[in-house]
Amino acid sequence: MRRFIVWFLLLALLISPSPGGIFARAQSLAVHQSTAASSTTPMKAPAAAIIPGSPLAALTGGALPSDADANTPTPFGSGAIGLSVASAMGNEAARTLGVFVAAVRESTELKDITIWVGSFSHDPLRRAHLMDIITALAITIIPGLALEALVGFALRRPRRYLAAHVPPMVAAPMPPGPEKGLEDAEAGETEEHPGRRASIMVWLRRFAFALLHFGLGFIPLVGFALAIQGLVSAGLITTRPAHLVVVGITNAYLICRFSMEILRLLAAPAAPRLRLVHMSQNRARWLVSRLRILLGTGFFGYALVSISEVLGLDHVGATVLVRLIALAIHIEVALCIWQCRRVVGGWIGGRRDATGVAARVRQRLGAIWHYPALFYVLALWVAWAGGVQNAFGVLLRVVLVFIAAMTMGRLLW
Repeated sequence: MRRFIVWFLLLALLISPSPGGIFARAQSLAVHQSTAASSTTPMKAPAAAIIPGSPLAALTGGALPSDADANTPTPFGSGAIGLSVASAMGNEAARTLGVFVAAVRESTELKDITIWVGSFSHDPLRRAHLMDIITALAITIIPGLALEALVGFALRRPRRYLAAHVPPMVAAPMPPGPEKGLEDAEAGETEEHPGRRASIMVWLRRFAFALLHFGLGFIPLVGFALAIQGLVSAGLITTRPAHLVVVGITNAYLICRFSMEILRLLAAPAAPRLRLVHMSQNRARWLVSRLRILLGTGFFGYALVSISEVLGLDHVGATVLVRLIALAIHIEVALCIWQCRRVVGGWIGGRRDATGVAARVRQRLGAIWHYPALFYVLALWVAWAGGVQNAFGVLLRVVLVFIAAMTMGRLLW
């Protein structure tokens, strides 16, 4: 009997309309009756409305209560579980990368530059300024370079004489005597060894010769500057755009040449006996050649941007040129890092037979140091070109956190 009652109730639930439909029809019937009654009877107080959020409102499909928190955006990572979270993170990374790519594409758009180049065909004043600039560079920079080369050729023999008469860097070691231990004990830790004092004196003499050699190499640069100043003061340049270009290029050239002379003072690729930094001949030549390429790229880039701005290139186009030149310099720096990864890794790693936690950390860092360095050099340009505020500090924190995470993970493992 109980089983029959249960089956009867289930059958009644299946064939009966849904509760929501019953309540909806009841509500529409009540509204119809109230409308009909209002046409024959005076208006009465309205019936009680369905309370929002009540079970009756849920059954009848009524509106939910107006909640201010209902429109709150879902925080990242709280709307999905498991693989959905990974998918959301991937979508977020793709969106961020898309924003960076769009910003970089916009910052390297060549539209303004092409329009500026095309304007020379129908702007006679701009063509006249270009010819004035070319003429001014020809009558100032070329004679200045010629005078610099002539003075440098005249001073070549004195510079060779200095390089040939430099004292050797390492002083002869003092022969140990039987009283050496007693003398060391009496001297104490604060007194310098006579051999060490002799080595310092030899290094100071070498430094004096290197300064003389640097001074002789700096004289041709002074001759170049004086020649440019005399030609500009003579009134050979009559237009303001040409004057601005000549002065700007002269200053950029002086800065580049002075930087190269400072590097030659330290590395001395052509005079090993004048070298103040301990390195091999091939490494000194490699360092000087790479710095020459970097400085040359910066110099020609500055000359291109300055001439373009003088000739009417707008700020947007000049910014694009600056970013493209900076990209070339960043790529050159990345190539330098890749070429010297083993040498610098050896400096960082220290002795191979060293033991201990610190030695293992140094060796591991020396093996992988170029990867975060390459990432930082290239990502710095991307962040700068993409308009990231304080890109240097942000990427520095990223690299430091990356290195710290790898180090701690290795130690914990």
